[in-house]
Amino acid sequence: MIRKESLILLLFSLSFAAPVAKQETENRPKTTVLGTSAATIDFVTSQQVLDEALRFSQILHTYFPGYGNPYRFNGYGTGEGQYVCTTFASEIFWRAGWPVSFETWKKIQINTLEQGVSLPDLLRAGDPRMKGIVHALTSAGLGMEVSFENLQPGDWIQYWYSSGDRVKGHVVLVLDTQTLEDGLHVRVMGANESTHGVAELSLHLLDEAGNNRMVRAFAVRPLMIKKAAMPGFSASTTDPLQASGPSWLHPRRYQSSGLGALAPQDF
Repeated sequence: MIRKESLILLLFSLSFAAPVAKQETENRPKTTVLGTSAATIDFVTSQQVLDEALRFSQILHTYFPGYGNPYRFNGYGTGEGQYVCTTFASEIFWRAGWPVSFETWKKIQINTLEQGVSLPDLLRAGDPRMKGIVHALTSAGLGMEVSFENLQPGDWIQYWYSSGDRVKGHVVLVLDTQTLEDGLHVRVMGANESTHGVAELSLHLLDEAGNNRMVRAFAVRPLMIKKAAMPGFSASTTDPLQASGPSWLHPRRYQSSGLGALAPQDF
């Protein structure tokens, strides 16, 4: 049995100990974990853009029966539910809350060239506008150009390749990389003519000696940036036809607005 004097002494000790513990808790410095609230609420990272690309690709394949089958639903183009490589990139940025201005969008499309300008001549001359998405992001202070040896998931590649007697351009999102005996292979995602819509591709970018196997190729890493406000748009929507940005962001509405045609990435 506890003696009365001991119980009084115990209660007296606890009455002084509790405020001390509370004071220590209040004085303890508050910490913010990067990658949680700071990264997911107020800012957008390249990883979040990558996550949105994977999510939106799944939405397209689920929403449109036969997506990717040219006889059922060809997802490559400028109609409803269709994208080309550059418009898919812009759409993903916007849906992730990554701000895309009209000027940045035009540079991604390589739609800032003067009338009658020769694309092959600009490419041979190393004109920065031919870097497409790389030029668009770096010139706006929204990204940094990276080497192919330092590629990581979430980076974007603008490359030009030979196709018969023509040269074609393409924009893709890096999913992962693998170095094999014959060089650097990159698993990428984009809206591809060959796959009739958004799908993954394997890109053999560098040979075993580290030489670029493309006519020209460039890479960019988007910087972490403050999330853009998107009134009326729900990021959780599973409807790919929901307008997620201004009219110029969408091929059909852009072309019908009288602003001009999308610049093709082949010649």
